[in-house]
Amino acid sequence: MEVPTHVLQTRVRNASIEVVVPEDVGFSSERLRRINDALRRLIDQGKIAGSVSLVARQGGVVHFQAAGLMDIEARRPMERDTIFRIASMTKPITCTAVMMLFEEGHFLLDDPIADFIPEFGLTKVFARETADGVEVTDLARPITIRHLLMHTSGLTYAWPSVFPHPITRLYEAQQIGRSDEPLLEKVRRLAALPLVHQPGAEWTYGYSHDVLGRLVEVVSGQAFESFLQQRIFGPLEMIDTGFHVPTQDQDRLATVYIPDAEGRIQRSDRPDLDRSKPPTYFNGGGGLVSTATDYARF
Repeated sequence: MEVPTHVLQTRVRNASIEVVVPEDVGFSSERLRRINDALRRLIDQGKIAGSVSLVARQGGVVHFQAAGLMDIEARRPMERDTIFRIASMTKPITCTAVMMLFEEGHFLLDDPIADFIPEFGLTKVFARETADGVEVTDLARPITIRHLLMHTSGLTYAWPSVFPHPITRLYEAQQIGRSDEPLLEKVRRLAALPLVHQPGAEWTYGYSHDVLGRLVEVVSGQAFESFLQQRIFGPLEMIDTGFHVPTQDQDRLATVYIPDAEGRIQRSDRPDLDRSKPPTYFNGGGGLVSTATDYARF
């Protein structure tokens, strides 16, 4: 690859970021400025508190900007090294861990997950809702690792307000979204609840990638968080990525804001958003924190 002729070295904490002239790697400086304009509008309209945006190509960063506030109440500005709860951006990292083990020959993608987590061999499937409750049926085919990767396993989330279904209501009643139980126990409870559909029959967003985190543990013999640190975060120098924020960096963690009934953002201090200490539940579907530069390395 030809190295761009105009390179600016900038630093974010301990990391050196190579910022290049956009035109040297096929970008338009004028059009990249539209990113700033668009994000600024969202901030001014009160739809988001702030943002960090990064665009890179051919190993060089062409756009890297912070805007707005990371904490409205404290009037703390967003910084380029702000740490975010990355929610479902955790999932690609979990999938990468799974595919590393696949490439090493530990399993095939169409292997049943029950070969590694036997409880899923007994999982039932929703058939219908009756006056007496939920009727279930047997699996027509096994849940495979491929099904989990593709969200076609039949596992859902405990979000009845988003996906009204008898099984999402059952998940909610069973408190399957609890964050105070280990991954092993969470997956066992998931396997004991019915799927919303037969594996491979439909696409349903849900806890599939949490189960993949447990698969990583079973196959590797390591705790999920240890595998990620040793095999992904460490080698890629993702120094700010993990399942909690160390004490010395907690002032860099962005506050979470959610929309109220009128669409205005309001602070959310839900207990499950706490990242001040190592969690009990290492959530492969949405538990990580990271920064823009760390995720760009990934």
